Parts: sequence; structure tokens; C-alpha cells
Amino acid sequence: MATKDINKAILDFLQTRPDGATTGEIVEAVGGDRVQVKRHIQYLRGQKHIRVLEYGSGRHARSVYGFVSMPPYRRLTGTITLATLEYLRTHGQSDVLKILTAIDASRQAVHYAVRILEKHGLVTRANRTEWKAIDVPQAK
Repeated sequence: MATKDINKAILDFLQTRPDGATTGEIVEAVGGDRVQVKRHIQYLRGQKHIRVLEYGSGRHARSVYGFVSMPPYRRLTGTITLATLEYLRTHGQSDVLKILTAIDASRQAVHYAVRILEKHGLVTRANRTEWKAIDVPQAK
């Protein structure tokens, strides 16, 4: 497969993945040699066509690659994060306990999700323990 074709195949695949994809998933979708595909991913990152989305932290962090023009809330990997954002959007203002009961997740996972959302400027602290969603216009 020609270089241009591999690059196009990678970008086409990532456009279909709202939460990004791991290297393994990209290699599987595109086919071909893992080392070669990884080289193309690095090239596309350098050209600012794709971005790295870190998921998890420390030793357990994994890199997920996403398409550059994803709307900001789509860049957040993980269903818990998206569920947290949706819950805050529909309920106005809430605390971690209410969120974790509603979306059936662990306290630690919800805390982590809220921290990611805060970092991306999608939620704000209403007071010491409660958060509310900042409305984000969807990308066209």
C-alpha cells in the first residue's frame, strides 16, 4: 500500500471513531505491518492531523488517537466521562454522589471523569462539592 493510501486509511478510520482508537485497533483496520503503521501515526501526529488522547494515568495510562477536528467533548475518552457530562447537562447542578448513583459507576471513576471535564473547561465548580456543565456548542 502506498504511503498516501495508508495515511488516508488511518484518517478515514479515525473519523468513524468518536472516542478515538488505540494503535492496535488502527493496525487491524488498516492492515499491513504494525511498525509501518505506527510510523504513519507518528507522521500524522507531527502534521497535526491526529491528536493523542491520554486515557487513565500513571502506569495504566494508554494512548488513544483521535481525529483533530473532533468536537471538544468528543475528545474525552471513556463512556463514564461522557455519561457524567450528559448527566450534568440534563440536571443542571449535581454532586459526585448523585452522579455515581445515576450512571452506576465507582466514586473514583466519577471523580476522575469530573477532573477531565474540568480540565477541558466543560464543567465548573458551583461550590466546594458540586459541579455544573458549561454549555458547549457542537462543532458543525
